[in-house]
Amino acid sequence: MGARLDCQWEVMQPSRITPADVNHVRPADIKMIAAMGDSYVIGTLSRNNDDEIVNVFPGNSFVTGADEPLRKHITLANIMKQFNPSLVGASYGSGYHNTNFNVAVCRNQSADLVWQAEELIHRIKSREVPAQTLEPKSKRCSASETKFSRTNTKLSVQII
Repeated sequence: MGARLDCQWEVMQPSRITPADVNHVRPADIKMIAAMGDSYVIGTLSRNNDDEIVNVFPGNSFVTGADEPLRKHITLANIMKQFNPSLVGASYGSGYHNTNFNVAVCRNQSADLVWQAEELIHRIKSREVPAQTLEPKSKRCSASETKFSRTNTKLSVQII
């Protein structure tokens, strides 16, 4: 399922000056997309076939998925790319190595959000997306996937 997005040209342009508050931010002012959460946010089973080993599809996530263009697949990342084609953080493909700024992990719970926030801040600061950071021991969702070591990253976010 896809769509076409038509907006007035002026609305699709970035602000001439950096907005002082969120009420004046235009969609084109947003430079990156990120997500935290569980199996819904990472795209678990969204494209799964019984014979596939991997069952997480971040490229098909309704938040950060960017496997297909907007005309074929409606996701928040694809909508935002209409306003800012150089959007950073979208996810592609399958498995945990293509997640970019989507740090969601299958079967995570609210207690895991602190770790996810720390990991997301680390990725944003370094603009790196490590391949093995979120790779679970088993590629199938299991309760053991939620055991991760904590980082010493301070929780601080700066709006650019």
